[in-house]
Amino acid sequence: MTSDRSDKGPKGRDAIEEIARRLGSIVEAVEGAMQNGGGADGGRDFTIDTPTGPLTGRYGMTVKSAVMRSRPGPPAAGGKPFEEPAAQPTNREPMFESFNELDEYIVTADLPGLQLADVSAACEAGHLLLAIGGKAPFTRRFAFAKLTPEHAPLLRASNGILEIRIRKNLAS
Repeated sequence: MTSDRSDKGPKGRDAIEEIARRLGSIVEAVEGAMQNGGGADGGRDFTIDTPTGPLTGRYGMTVKSAVMRSRPGPPAAGGKPFEEPAAQPTNREPMFESFNELDEYIVTADLPGLQLADVSAACEAGHLLLAIGGKAPFTRRFAFAKLTPEHAPLLRASNGILEIRIRKNLAS
């Protein structure tokens, strides 16, 4: 079995320094997210030029941490028993995925217990605006370069999954 390795990129000590630099930037981003209460600053938009046109997207991160008040296990003689941490945080960041398909944009979200009546979506120049009410309200903005206010998002919810579809061609 042969290995298909490229001769491009740093080698030796330069490669190790590049890995350390990249890991350092990841650690800084995680520390920043933890200081901001677990979420990054809303994520970052990006655009990549491709032969078929620009590819746009958004990335971000969520950091979850827990602090134990005491060591698990049987209590020491005369000590307090171990306190169980809360089962789940009441507000969790929903998992979103967005797709730029040939004839439509699609956004899906994992939202257990979602009521479609709590969801509103609207298009504006270059963005889809999503607002969800209910017990843990939030808003989210998705970048889709070719959207206009004339585009109409179609919403569907099933088994805790929200699906938003937006046809690219307004004539359809």
